[in-house]
Parts: sequence; C-alpha cells; structure tokens
Amino acid sequence: MSGYLPDVNVIVASVRSDHAHHASARAFLSAAHDQGRACTVPVEVLAAALRILTLPVWQEPETSESAGELLAGWIDAVDAEVVGHPPAAWHVLAEFARTLALSPRSVPDALIAASAIASRSTVVTFDRGFAGYPGLRAEVLV
Repeated sequence: MSGYLPDVNVIVASVRSDHAHHASARAFLSAAHDQGRACTVPVEVLAAALRILTLPVWQEPETSESAGELLAGWIDAVDAEVVGHPPAAWHVLAEFARTLALSPRSVPDALIAASAIASRSTVVTFDRGFAGYPGLRAEVLV
C-alpha cells in the first residue's frame, strides 16, 4: 500500500451531507482521485464508519442497510482498495503501546497510524491527535 489512508471521520464526513466537514472531505477525496492518488482503507475503518453512520447522533441516522450502501458507493467513487492491516502494523502498534502509554480510547487511532506507517501511506483526517504518532505522515483537513 501507499497513497492515502482515510480516517473514519473523513469517510463519514464525505458520505453525510449534513456533516460539518462534508464539503472539505469530498473536495479532498475528489482531488486525490483526480490526481491518481491511491486510497486504501482497512476493513476495520469501514466497520467503524458503518457503526458511526448508524448512531442516533444524526437527525436521521442510517440503517445498517443504507450505511452499507453509502460505504459501497464511497468505495466505488474513490476507487478505494479495501485491505487488512499489514502484519508489520502490529510491531508498530506494540512500540506505540510501549512508548506512548496508550489509553483504551487511543488504541483504534494508534492502529490506523501503525497501519499507515507500515504501508507507507499518509493518513487523511480531521483529528489533530494523529500528530502524536512518531513516524506518521498525516494530512489534517480543516
């Protein structure tokens, strides 16, 4: 893998027109696609997006069926490759656990960061917290 690895928040923002960052997520992903930049997404990131899309935090939450359809359309639209985390990501994650004193809530982001490092990808996110992972290339959208 190489290219972009979108965080859950970018995927959710890009498929929900009522999300505050919808326009910037869509614009970034569209530009990346037009420039031929590869987009890979671990299946666990898609599963997290599915979960968030169905939460009652939305005025009209998605059903699991409609969320699945949105995500399938997203995969096609950005020509994303759905992947597992590379095996080397575990070693990076274990090093983060050893050196960064990960909290339970930070483990999912640490796994995304570890996967991006192991695959030489750039995380695309709205979350400035990714700056705390040594060796990670991240592009924080605003």
